[in-house]
Amino acid sequence: MNSLGCRCDFSEESKQDNLQDIPQSNVRQFNLNLVSLCLGAASIGLTLGWPESSITYHVNIIKCDDICYDLSNDGSSTIHMIVNLGSCLGALVPACLVNISGRRHSFCISAISSIIFWLILGIARDNITLMLGAAVGGFSAGLFIVTSTMYVGEVSSPDQRGIVGSLAAFFAYLGIVISTTISSFHPDQLIPLLMCTVSVGFLLTIYFWMIESPYYIYETGKVRASYPLSF
Repeated sequence: MNSLGCRCDFSEESKQDNLQDIPQSNVRQFNLNLVSLCLGAASIGLTLGWPESSITYHVNIIKCDDICYDLSNDGSSTIHMIVNLGSCLGALVPACLVNISGRRHSFCISAISSIIFWLILGIARDNITLMLGAAVGGFSAGLFIVTSTMYVGEVSSPDQRGIVGSLAAFFAYLGIVISTTISSFHPDQLIPLLMCTVSVGFLLTIYFWMIESPYYIYETGKVRASYPLSF
């Protein structure tokens, strides 16, 4: 019995009864929602896993007084710094955006920014363009990480948050491994265009599979509509 005088039953039988009460359509929607979230995490992992070997392919080597200077080391440090700065900026945006337009729109902006990042990386011919792409990629990562943290806690039940959060983290690190491995062996400008398809897939699943946060819907005044969305 809690402080309000209500009796709470946390037995295993009660949990099984609650699971049986969940419609199959909600279970299917939850699975599709989880796939979309994991795809987004993989997309961000690919962005953050963009390795130094790929950077050195784009950074130019200058020649001064008949001496060649390799700018790859300085360029690598600068690019990573810009990615981190972009992530810091992206992490601040959800504080204003998620309560105005919702979590799905925040994910959409992150996916679009990731697509722009890969396109810029695919066409980059100079350091300035490369730095611009790094800033956009970092912005996308920061925006997704903060939004997904809120989203997981609002959509999934307490029993499922650990699983959902672990899967999202797993696919993010998997994306880092894949991006680092592929770009190390094939550091050409075709790879970013291929990786862009993951971000495009994430954007499509946001519209077709991902649900809006029930907390956001509740805050907009649609109380009854928010209940079927919580799993």
